[in-house]
Parts: sequence; structure tokens; C-alpha cells
Amino acid sequence: MLLVHTTEHAVFVGLIAEHREVLIQMQQELNGNTEALQGLALIHGAMAHLNYLESYWGTEALWKSWSDFGRCVAAVRLGCTIEGVLPTTNHLESFNGVFKNKHVKRWQHYGRALRVDVFTSITITKVLPAIFQQRELEQQQNILWERQLLQLPGGAALLAQKKGAKAGQLLPPVAYITSDESRDAGTALLLQNKQISTPSFEETTLTFAFACYSSLTTPYDKEPITYRIELSVHHTGLCSCQDFLNRGGVCKHMRAALLVLDSLRHTMNVPAVSLPSSEDEARKLGAELLVSAGAIPLALRSLQADVAEPPRYIQCAANAVQDAMQDGIPEEGEDVEAEGKEGKEGKESDEDTEDGLLGEDPSSNGESVATEASGSPFDFTTLMTSSRAAVHEQRTSRALHELETVAPKLGLLAEYLATGKIRNADDAQRIRSLKASVDKLSSRLGQLLLDPSSPGDVHIDNGPSGSQGPRNLAATVSLRPSTPPEPYYHSKCWRTDIIDASPEKKQKRKQSYSVY
Repeated sequence: MLLVHTTEHAVFVGLIAEHREVLIQMQQELNGNTEALQGLALIHGAMAHLNYLESYWGTEALWKSWSDFGRCVAAVRLGCTIEGVLPTTNHLESFNGVFKNKHVKRWQHYGRALRVDVFTSITITKVLPAIFQQRELEQQQNILWERQLLQLPGGAALLAQKKGAKAGQLLPPVAYITSDESRDAGTALLLQNKQISTPSFEETTLTFAFACYSSLTTPYDKEPITYRIELSVHHTGLCSCQDFLNRGGVCKHMRAALLVLDSLRHTMNVPAVSLPSSEDEARKLGAELLVSAGAIPLALRSLQADVAEPPRYIQCAANAVQDAMQDGIPEEGEDVEAEGKEGKEGKESDEDTEDGLLGEDPSSNGESVATEASGSPFDFTTLMTSSRAAVHEQRTSRALHELETVAPKLGLLAEYLATGKIRNADDAQRIRSLKASVDKLSSRLGQLLLDPSSPGDVHIDNGPSGSQGPRNLAATVSLRPSTPPEPYYHSKCWRTDIIDASPEKKQKRKQSYSVY
């Protein structure tokens, strides 16, 4: 998860290098130990996985798409915090499934694809109103159920408990002691491994501060994960671990800190520190301290500030869609560009159209957006071609990764065919077909090596008899394909090339039961 939360590519590279150094150090310590064969195998597997991450997903353009850098860019564009940008597209894919299999399918005849104009008209006039009408009916049904539930004995208490649970999710965590066997077991391990420090007393806030190492820390970590623990004499506590921030109560780190204070109380004069036994008591105590003494740590105040009312994301998105639709509709009487362009002008229009699909519309409000985002490290106006570059890098990385797996097998097959002979015409036809595929791949690899945009220090090896490598390769590998490309148009007009499918393998998703 540390790699996902990076916002600088240099930090990502540093984390990969740090993990690799740890694995190398562990491998050096296990070398020569015959009883650690399983550990060495695990280390080799981890090294292979790091190499895969660095070579396949670690390119800068592709890293921007899956790391928090992309979320920051989206947050700048939407005008919200990074938490307002969802890190997954499961909700979008679920809606797409309902949209295609339920709403659009009813308008298709025998599964045929709809024309673009018919699809647009049906989506605007039929599908979207049906979606909002369904949501309105569901809301009315929920209101009807609540009214019926209020008429039953205990129904009002159930509704109040449900609404209180939703409101309680926005409150900051508080420290209160409850019985928890898993946390007690983790506390015993922390004390046994001596992973918690001695406390330091802060007179300004009347709190004891501890530093505790994470239970997942190993002796090979150069910068181990540490958590800060604060226990106040006003019976409040705080820990920076995710367990406390997500669940509240008393985590294993605070339990260990309480035991350390109890042991110190036998040898020196240490004030007694205790925590409430229920959540209601803890919140009541925190409110009293906030009003009277204000002795709550600053971290809790920052958490309380984070639960402010979020901006209206839906309204902002609706306004953005409305502006985009208005900008994309041509005015009456505006000349529409002819579709029968050929030659250079047609190619340039195709390239412009493709860039418009992946990047920003040149005629949209790019100037105002650039003004708003200027000076930010996540200025998305400078990343118009990053999505296209990420797709190209992903395709290249995927192809090279597959070739690295297949190439040894091809070499082994060449040894099998060293003494082989053609027996009949069918074998000859199969060999011609296979050779055409291999020649096509070899030609494309040669073109990549001769590409002017390739790095200048690439060494091209033509075998033992090759002298002046690049020249010999240029003489043997043609920059043009051996067969003419198939026409990509099926009518008199030139059409825009459709972007190829993702090189990732097809994923089988389960049926979604989301309500839309």
C-alpha cells in the first residue's frame, strides 16, 4: 500500500530500491544455510515480483494512473479533497453493466448495436429519465416503510438508532477501555519484544508521550513504522495507528502504554492515568475538557475539522457535464466538415480527433482551468498526453513481459526443429504461416530499435558475424511491413481509428446487485 500512496515518482523508485536492499541483506544472511531453502525461495520470488513492479507498472506515465498522484490531479480538477476521489471504478463498472444489460438492451433488435444518433436520443429522452424516476420511487418507498415502522411498537427507537449510527460515523475516535482478546494478545507481543519506549511528560498538555514500533517491523527496516501515543492525566488518549483512527477504543499500543505507566508507578512518582469504560462517557468527558480546559490534543481537533460538510460534488459534476454538452453542440448554420478528406488533411483531422478523445477539448474552457490550477504540482493541463503515453507504455511493457516468458520456449523449439524435415504440403503451409508471424514480430522489434525516439545508448547485436550492427540491421529489416496494411475504412469517407483494447487479460466479474 505504500507504493499506491506515493505522489512523487522518485519516492516510488526509492521504496522499490529499499525493499530490494532488505531482500539482498536477508539473502546474504541465509546463504550457506541448508535449512533455509524455503526462505531463499521466498526471497527469490519477492525479488522477481519487485522487478515485475518496477519494469511493468513503474514507468512514470503508467505510475501516474494508479498512484495517489492521479487522485491528486483529479482532486485539483474537481475542487475537492483527495478523499473525495474514489480510488476504484467498481461503482462505474457496475453502473455500466446495468446501463448496457438493462436499459440499452431493451431498445436493441436481436442484439444489434444502435446507431450513434439513435443511441444518443434514447439515452437522453428515455434512459436517464427512467434512472432518476426509479431512484425517486425507491426514495418514496423508503419513506413509506419508515411511516409504517413508526406505527409499530419500538419502531421509533429502531429508526433513531439507525440515524444515530450514521451520524456516529462522522465523529472523531475516542479512547475508552473494553475487553478485547485480540488487542490484549497484540499488547503482550509488543511488551515481550520491547517495541515501546519510555514515556516523556509534556507539561503544557499534561500528557505522557510514547513512541511504539509497528508489530510488522523487522530488524532489516532502515526506517521502521512508528506510532505516537498520548495519554493525558485528564483521562483521554490518542494513537496515530489506523486501528484507533478507524475503530476507536483502546488499541494495543495504548494498552501497552498503560501497562508501562503502571510498572513505572511502583518505582517513581507518576500520576495515575485511567481511561473511560464506555464511548458515551469518553465523548462526554472530551466535550467537557474542550469547553473548560481545552486540553484535548491537537490531533483530535484536526480530526474534528475533517468532518466538516463536504462540497456538493454531485452539483459540481452536473455543472461540468452541462458545460461540456453545451460546448460540444454546434450552432445552427455552422458548416460541418466534410467526411471525404484524403491525404494529409484527413490524417491530421484523425490525429486531432484521437487527441480529443483522450485529452482536453481545444475549444473548451482549458484557459480558465489552467489559470485555476497554475502553480500546483498536480497541474493536469500539462498532462494532456499522459493517458495516451500510459496506454502505449502499458502495451509495450505487457508485450515485453510476455515475450520474456515465450522467448526461452521458442529457443527450445528451434533445437527440436534442428533435425526436422518437411513431410507433406500441410506441414509446409503451417511453417509458412508460423514464419510470417515470427517475421512480423521480428520486423516490429527492429523498427523499435531503429526508432529515433529510442535511447541513444541502445546496443544492437546482430550475432557473431554482424559488424556495424545498426547498418546491417537496417539493411535486413525493412521499415515498412512486408504486406500492405488492410484498409481501415469500409465506405467512401475516412473514419477515425478506434483505440485498441487494453492489453490486460479479460477479467470475469460477478453479477452486480447494485440498485440504480
